[in-house]
Amino acid sequence: MNEQERKNIAKLNWILEGLPIAKQQKDELIKFISDLTNVASKETAGLMKQGATVAEVSTEELADVKNTLNQLIQSLTNAGIIASA
Repeated sequence: MNEQERKNIAKLNWILEGLPIAKQQKDELIKFISDLTNVASKETAGLMKQGATVAEVSTEELADVKNTLNQLIQSLTNAGIIASA
């Protein structure tokens, strides 16, 4: 768990303190919300960050097309949309 995730869980705990629900229900709600914010994988759904911009292909040179396609694949991988391996 990274620092941002810890901060989010602490904030969620603070928000839930005032709700009239059982501790077990609060714990389950926190777990459920935390699971939703996981990075997506082939097996697990999750939130993703936006991928980097990739310039449109503006040439017919095969090397440029290949380079742009590789940039797109890398952007999708970095954003967690496709697997890295």
